[in-house]
Amino acid sequence: MKKLNYNRIALEEISTGLAKEDRDEMAIPSYLHSNPAITWLVTQRMHCALSTLNLKAKENLLDFGCGTGMLFLQLPPSPGKYYGVDLTVKPAAKFLKKHQRNDVRLLKAENWHNEIEDHSINKITAIEVLEHVDDVAELARLFHRKLAPGGRLIIAGPTENRFYRLCRKIAGFSGDYHHRNIYEIEQQVENAGFVEEKRTNLPLPDPLALFVVLSYAISKNTRPR
Repeated sequence: MKKLNYNRIALEEISTGLAKEDRDEMAIPSYLHSNPAITWLVTQRMHCALSTLNLKAKENLLDFGCGTGMLFLQLPPSPGKYYGVDLTVKPAAKFLKKHQRNDVRLLKAENWHNEIEDHSINKITAIEVLEHVDDVAELARLFHRKLAPGGRLIIAGPTENRFYRLCRKIAGFSGDYHHRNIYEIEQQVENAGFVEEKRTNLPLPDPLALFVVLSYAISKNTRPR
């Protein structure tokens, strides 16, 4: 499988200045893990998300929970607009600068929805982040409002099943910062007026799925509630 595009040394430098909880939430330990199986899985997860995203030229992209900005490094410089949102954007700003990427506008999570016009985003990604969010229902309604007609929401999250918890323990991760699993997230997203279009279990079908990657369209038959 094709490797991810990023400078490992730069990621290590960014990591040293962060608290452990922040490193974990940004998935930095997964990208720097010495176990090749972990590296393979995180690479497969990103490539699956990118394939599901299928970003076209001039489309506007919002990556919610952008972390270090890793997803943007897998995409070419944009003729459209790239937005990255997170609780803190300093790691992404430093990491993207190391890669000479100045085509991403970084916004803090507390105020991003006031900085972006309604119905102006073609694709929104939320990869391994919604399990950390307190109010998924409200956030999903905001996503719905910001997406342009024909827009898509791509999410990914952990199954939190027995196999997932075993693998997490073997890898040395706690998972204490997860508030919910992908199945609970799905329900909240669908309640906000989205309809599932594509679903991929990784790395294997249930009950051995560790992550689920989902693509949603705006439902024509429901309104957010």
